[in-house]
Amino acid sequence: GLWLMLQVIHALVATQTGASISYGAHFGGFFMGLNLALLMGQWREGHREGLRDKALEYFRDGAYHASVGQWLEYLSLVPSDLNARLNLARSQVLIGQLNPAEMNFRRVFHRYIREGNIDQALEVFREAYRADLISRFSPVDVAKVAYFQEKRFDYSGAIQTHELLFQYFPQRSEGHRSLVRLIMLHKVKVQDPERMQHWVAVARQELPQGGWRNFLDEEFRQEG
Repeated sequence: GLWLMLQVIHALVATQTGASISYGAHFGGFFMGLNLALLMGQWREGHREGLRDKALEYFRDGAYHASVGQWLEYLSLVPSDLNARLNLARSQVLIGQLNPAEMNFRRVFHRYIREGNIDQALEVFREAYRADLISRFSPVDVAKVAYFQEKRFDYSGAIQTHELLFQYFPQRSEGHRSLVRLIMLHKVKVQDPERMQHWVAVARQELPQGGWRNFLDEEFRQEG
């Protein structure tokens, strides 16, 4: 707007002074560019950017309800934007919309897993865990987290995740396996015999006959 106003002023002055610069050509170039941008759909991109920027501004200002509304509108146009979905989940946590926030964390987690972005997936899981929003994660999801943490030598993180998996799913096969992994991690990786014995005692109470219980009996029998 300021540029257009300056062009008008310069055009009026040029007319009076006889200057050879064609400010009309400047106007023509501007409106030609504007029309091309509209024809190419750039106004839609500008609308999406406006929604995103407004959502971020609302979040920075603490207007979390307004931020949620802007993120929902933005994601209706750009549903594949994972950063936007994460920001939506964060805003939903802050206004107490925990179920949809948990669902959005899980959607982003699954997308990162499918795309092979394991580090990002683990960070999303950690953020959901810090917000106490993991009840929608399946035992298979949590087992994947523990597996990748072990692969990355994050044994303290893996121990925490295995404890969580056993706590939430003590009767599932994933929970049984996590109980065994807790014993082996404390025995071999972090070498904490006291915690190992604690989980051995839990395993003797909780594991059914056969399977993992036989594995543990054989493991400790070999040690004498």
